[in-house]
Amino acid sequence: MKAAATAPAGGRWGWLDRSEIWRPTAYATAGVALLVAGLVAFWPSDRLLGAINSWTVFHYTIGTKYFDELGYFDLYDGVLLADAEDSQVLSRHVGRTRDLRSYYWISTEAAVARARSEGIRARFSDARWAELKRDLRAILRLRAPRDWMQPLLDRGFNPSPAWLIIHRPLLGAVELSGKRALLALCSIQLLLYLISFAAAWWGFGGRATLLGTVWFLLLFSNWSIKQPAYFSGDWLCLTVCAAALYRRGHLLAAAPLLAYAAMMRGFPGLLALHPAVVWLWRVVRLRRPHGRHTRFLVALVATCLLLVGLGSLTPRGFDAWLQWKDKITVHAKNHRYTANIVGLRQIAVHDFAGGRWPMSHQERERVTEGYQLPYLVAASILLGLTLLAMLRRDDHDGLLLGLAVIFFLLILSRYYISVALLLFTWQGLTRRQALLANIWLFGLELGYYAQLLLLSPTVRQRYVFFNLGLLVYFCFILWIFLRRDVHWLRSGRGADDTPPIPGLS
Repeated sequence: MKAAATAPAGGRWGWLDRSEIWRPTAYATAGVALLVAGLVAFWPSDRLLGAINSWTVFHYTIGTKYFDELGYFDLYDGVLLADAEDSQVLSRHVGRTRDLRSYYWISTEAAVARARSEGIRARFSDARWAELKRDLRAILRLRAPRDWMQPLLDRGFNPSPAWLIIHRPLLGAVELSGKRALLALCSIQLLLYLISFAAAWWGFGGRATLLGTVWFLLLFSNWSIKQPAYFSGDWLCLTVCAAALYRRGHLLAAAPLLAYAAMMRGFPGLLALHPAVVWLWRVVRLRRPHGRHTRFLVALVATCLLLVGLGSLTPRGFDAWLQWKDKITVHAKNHRYTANIVGLRQIAVHDFAGGRWPMSHQERERVTEGYQLPYLVAASILLGLTLLAMLRRDDHDGLLLGLAVIFFLLILSRYYISVALLLFTWQGLTRRQALLANIWLFGLELGYYAQLLLLSPTVRQRYVFFNLGLLVYFCFILWIFLRRDVHWLRSGRGADDTPPIPGLS
């Protein structure tokens, strides 16, 4: 029984026998699917290698390099002021921007006037101000002038202060005004994707990795992050690597990688909920937690504390973290009413009774408040069931149940759902169950595109469809595990903490 519980990825108790993944026909089929998915994902040519994602580069390079002067709230004001004194590309072609303190839109003239009144220029030395103008000119050339309106209506620079300590030295060593150097810097992300692909193959086996990769390439929300960009997907790569290490039993090595992803984007930290819940459960019930969980949690917390300390070394000190908290609070409040987000809460941002989809921000806010109590009740029930399901799962499947918690509790930007590619790596599902689950995930993608091509619904309708599909998916997974646990307890083996394994219960 013990050996079965720790069977290797793709072994007897996985949804696919390891012997099957070595068949040449399987690799040929998967290779063709991967090629087709890649061509679809990176078509047309402006998404091919060489087309830098200017939207992401603008926020991550300027926001990082000039954080000391601009912080989280003055990025757009400072950039518009520098442009007004230099090339005036934005002044001529961008009529409005987002106020990062309130998230309302204001005119570019008002933003420049506020930048002057608040003395943003005085925060820079002459050399730093000239450098900002030079870097800005180089980045503005990556995009047609008329197309800079949307990036300046975005939601600013959001990585935590820990990001700054790691990336400012790197940006300081590269001349951003050189397009080749900038392309080389941004292409590092593509190398990270290859590393995470290799790690997934090692950790989960070939079929699961190929299926997850095809799903990732076809995912409608991923067009922007698959271009050369400045480390916008590092959190995903390290999360995949951490999950692969965790699956192979290297929990101590997985902890720092997951901690980094959590400190950069926050929500990956919920993947550590399973070891924390099991550790606490065993302390309360048996007074003897698993040593591997103790070491993992200690390493995770220690890495997080280290990153907090490093992030406090900026001239803004620990206050940078307080400003980040304020920024994320405003960001989350505004994001709640956005059309293209992922999460259970998003389903309740609609007037289902009235059948109205196009609504003003104020109407969406009113409708959301009306659904607040039903959402809290549903989320609490689903969270409780997920925690119960975690108690008797093995380490890997318990980790994946953290994705359900993320979906139930948080509001995610559309590209963060990329982490759902890990859902192709369940170890505790039978072949039939995994086949149904995988078909459902691909069906959600195909359904989204079918809506887009045949029905022309609003963005909000498409995302409601997708979120409802994910809700059904996670309920299906919880039903499988909890049904198995009930059978396990009824069999009289409730005192045994060994997770129930398909075929043994």
